Amino acid sequence: MGRPYFVLPYVGIKQFVPEIAHAVGLTAPIFTSYICHKRVSFK
Repeated sequence: MGRPYFVLPYVGIKQFVPEIAHAVGLTAPIFTSYICHKRVSFK
């Protein structure tokens, strides 16, 4: 929960921190599920 408030400002991003963290939190599992499903299901 607190990682975005340390990582994003460290990189130089100070605006829209909660929104960026939310977008990353939503897309990370979607992307990994897609890749795993593609590699495992369609051999």
